[in-house]
Amino acid sequence: MSKSHPEQWTINEVAERPDRSLVAALREFDTTQIADCGGPVGVLGPPLRHLAGGAQLCGPAVTVWTKPGDILYVLKATDLIADGDVLVVDGGGRLDAAVIGDIAGQALADLGCDGLVVDGAVRDLDGLDAAGLATFAAGAHPATGSNQGPGAINVVVQCGGVTVRPGDVVRGDASGLVVVPRGAGDDPHRRHRRSQPKGVIWIGRQLRRRMDRSWPTSADGWTWPTRGPQPKASGLLNRSLGTRKAVTQFRVTGFELGKRVAVSGSNQTRLSRADGFTGRSLAGGRSAYR
Repeated sequence: MSKSHPEQWTINEVAERPDRSLVAALREFDTTQIADCGGPVGVLGPPLRHLAGGAQLCGPAVTVWTKPGDILYVLKATDLIADGDVLVVDGGGRLDAAVIGDIAGQALADLGCDGLVVDGAVRDLDGLDAAGLATFAAGAHPATGSNQGPGAINVVVQCGGVTVRPGDVVRGDASGLVVVPRGAGDDPHRRHRRSQPKGVIWIGRQLRRRMDRSWPTSADGWTWPTRGPQPKASGLLNRSLGTRKAVTQFRVTGFELGKRVAVSGSNQTRLSRADGFTGRSLAGGRSAYR
């Protein structure tokens, strides 16, 4: 929790904003898709989450650093909001003093603010809901703290463990929040068009790529297509089917994804160590392959 900032007491009234067409283009994508593009995209971490208003926001950041729990510079920032902006507040993650509520939230909504992101606490969730202001924060607390500063507006801040600069594009939805740096905003847009998501790997999709889009036709085994790789090893893949008992078992040999492996399976989610497997769980969307 930072109680000071190298630019505290600074108010930069003018901040560059990206082209509106870029913001509109990024709005077409879910946060999960943008996060999967890699590159300079920042993914804000927990406990930041959607708390009130709509769950969709996308716009250039107007940033505020405030002494944790202080409301002075957060209130002043309403004077600098333009239509479509997202107010991003670095409140140091403090959760026992709210830095904004429904009065300032309604003022932001009336100005056309697209949403509010607070690394700290907010209050008056019902009022923020009524204002229709998409609000993401680390938590809610009914009391405020001080109103004396210091603070800073349109300076570099930290939010959810990610550096946010004035004019960076912030995209939020029910899955969370991502930040696209203003200078690199077009890269993730182009990159997503041509890339595959690399988050949660559904193993069946990977298998299909090596099986001519066919699944095993026998509970005991199947024949690898003649044009596919030849059997080289044996190993285990335990595949969850969402049931308490095993519904199917299958054996695959010669499967190749980065490393050549061969697998057979049941109804669990663990991967045993075989040629090319790291042994990590599929849970949480992590790849089991090197």
